[in-house]
Amino acid sequence: MGNLERPWRSRYWSRRLLVAFCVFIIGCFAGTYEIDLKMPATRPSQDEQYMCHGVKVQEPAYITEFIPIAQVSRVHHLIVFSCSKNFEPPSEVWGCESLVCGYEQPGILYAWARNAPSLKLPQSVGVPIGGNSSIDYLVLQMHYNLQFIGNVVDYSGVTLKVTTNSPLFLAGVYLLAADASQSIPPKKAEFALNMSCLYEEDAIIHPFAYRTHAHALGRIITGYQYRENTFNLIGKGNPQWPQWFYPAKENVSIAKGDIIVAQCIFDSTSRDTVTTIGAHGLNEMCNFYFYYFVSAKHGSVISKLKYCQEAGDNSIFGKYPADARIPLPRNELFEKEAAMIHDRFGVSFATDWLTGNVKLGQISGITMDNNGNLVVFHRADRSWTELSFDDKNKYRLSDEGPIRTPVVAVISSQGTIVTQWGEGLFYLPHGIFVDKNNHLWVTDVAMHQVFSFDWNKKGNKPLVVLGNAMKPGNDAKSFCKPAGVAVAPDGSSVFVADGYCNSRVVKFTYDGSFVKSFDMSSQSGTMGQQLGRMDIVHDVTLNNEKREVLVADRENGRIVVFNFNGTLIRVISNKYISGAVYGVTYCESANVVFVLTGPPASGAKSESRVFVLEASTYRLLYSFRPESNIPFDFTHSIASGGKCDEVFVSLLNPYVLLKATIKAAGPPAPHPTYPPEIVSSSGSSMNIRAFAENNFYATLLVGSVGIFAVVVVMLFSWVGCRVIRRRHEESDRSKHPLLKNPTWKKGFQPLMTDDIDGVDYTSDDSEDREDLLYSNKMNTGSDL
Repeated sequence: MGNLERPWRSRYWSRRLLVAFCVFIIGCFAGTYEIDLKMPATRPSQDEQYMCHGVKVQEPAYITEFIPIAQVSRVHHLIVFSCSKNFEPPSEVWGCESLVCGYEQPGILYAWARNAPSLKLPQSVGVPIGGNSSIDYLVLQMHYNLQFIGNVVDYSGVTLKVTTNSPLFLAGVYLLAADASQSIPPKKAEFALNMSCLYEEDAIIHPFAYRTHAHALGRIITGYQYRENTFNLIGKGNPQWPQWFYPAKENVSIAKGDIIVAQCIFDSTSRDTVTTIGAHGLNEMCNFYFYYFVSAKHGSVISKLKYCQEAGDNSIFGKYPADARIPLPRNELFEKEAAMIHDRFGVSFATDWLTGNVKLGQISGITMDNNGNLVVFHRADRSWTELSFDDKNKYRLSDEGPIRTPVVAVISSQGTIVTQWGEGLFYLPHGIFVDKNNHLWVTDVAMHQVFSFDWNKKGNKPLVVLGNAMKPGNDAKSFCKPAGVAVAPDGSSVFVADGYCNSRVVKFTYDGSFVKSFDMSSQSGTMGQQLGRMDIVHDVTLNNEKREVLVADRENGRIVVFNFNGTLIRVISNKYISGAVYGVTYCESANVVFVLTGPPASGAKSESRVFVLEASTYRLLYSFRPESNIPFDFTHSIASGGKCDEVFVSLLNPYVLLKATIKAAGPPAPHPTYPPEIVSSSGSSMNIRAFAENNFYATLLVGSVGIFAVVVVMLFSWVGCRVIRRRHEESDRSKHPLLKNPTWKKGFQPLMTDDIDGVDYTSDDSEDREDLLYSNKMNTGSDL
């Protein structure tokens, strides 16, 4: 009987271990989500303006990561404050240079400046919000030091990664700052401001990250724990570097009776007058922040420990370490990334930038060539009207023949005509693209065809012809009013936006061989039905860095993203992007995506705008349009040139080609590769150190890791045995998504959205979400 029972017992315990393991993993990841704390289409009305926007915390949770969505070109700095239940925002956006949370003292959760990257808290550490935490509102304070040029609105802010799981340790921020009574005399090569405060709480706190902040005169900022004539360094920073949270020095604990001290060194040799401490750019600041963690049972410390603004104790600073006045070594990477942009950010439009006798008809498409010229596809003396097609989408005016004058105009950035071409070839031009080989690709909605030409050979004979002339269709060999075309940089694939009737994307090889077509209905499962059919696929562009196809789903007012193999990745739908999406173009130099909106076919009122998205995350950065004296209603196509600081927009009525220049434009918030000796606190190496107030917490933490490791080993051993025993069987019958994707994340990482069941893909009104995102990582097919 013993031998007979052994397999049954093995299966019994294996299943129990598997269930326990799955419960453990699901418990770690359940309740993980994001909160987008961003300015709601904000436009500063003056220089040196502080503006706030707040959101109410809906449930008890813990912040585990802060991801900035900001650029130094638009924002001087931002701070995330916490406010209590007694606070009520006065409006959606309010001025807040002095009063952030009304008349109560706010807490600080996060601060950003000078293109600093994100901050990820150590594993098993979280910032408590909601519930019993005393934090009922999150308030984003934005300092716009310069008013924008033109009609620009900003969406800068912070994405908070949040979990409802209770961590072992809670985190808070302590700020030592010089108050407004202090000042810096002129012509001093080295002038110090000092702060110190006594720590009087019973709980031991452990600093794990620090941040320094000053303006132009700041050179060195240091913070120490002082105990029994001994200084223990928490952190030393150069405020002219990216102002993010750097890892604190190891093994620093602050206990009752310790003194926390900080010092700022300024160089005022460039100033002829006294510089005061204040909020504006020409004032100075002396701030040393540090993040600390404390055991969860002593979490009440966080609501008490916020600020220190007391002038430094002279008896202590007479013994301050001499190293505190030695500058950190030069770091060109940091200095380059953190360089402040002193030019005013904004967008200016030009309507009269074309020179000479440039005559353009109804402009249907624009793109850039490899020489930085704008290539315009227009309809000369012909236009698309309600009489152009019959009810079967056939062109009624084919007897008139092709347009007899040139319909392609190459225009330099100075507005002069370089060349014109295309007479006698096209009936009703629409989309245009120039690939890396300088081959011209165009679509003609009347002919229902796509063509490729080699400009280098100066001929009218196409290299590739796709579709059947004058015959609409929806199979592998035909189109119906194809609207746009884009080619992969390596020439591996051609993608056609098809278009006005079929609402699909068709993929070809570079020589014109059909590969596949894809749309919402071609997706696996029910996801396509949940997201709904695309309504006029009006434009297509390629995100070359991510190898993704971005489709302008015009009448649905959204951008649909596929991979190069046609698998749906996500849908970008934003409450600020209203109306119809006419154009979308990726600009590699700044890694941004420009989205052009216009009036929907329904006639609903909508303001046409250009929206700028960060291409790596598709998060909204800012948007713009001309002032009211420039027509911008009937927008149709968009292109970007230069260093993504020139944007061209065509209008169907009137026949206008606008040039927008983005001033002081910079790349999105950078994520530089820092030297190995400076490890980001957002890196995985920033784990909880062997700090605890009693052996119970240390044992619990180490024990949890040990149990987890044992469970993992046993699980994989069991899986290995099962695979060996069942290698001749058909397959594993288990359908659990955790078994399909065994790549576990450590700590409180965001839950991968492999399983889409129960997710609402139709709502775009969530206050806590910027985009409507779908990520299908279960598909492992080739992305070619």
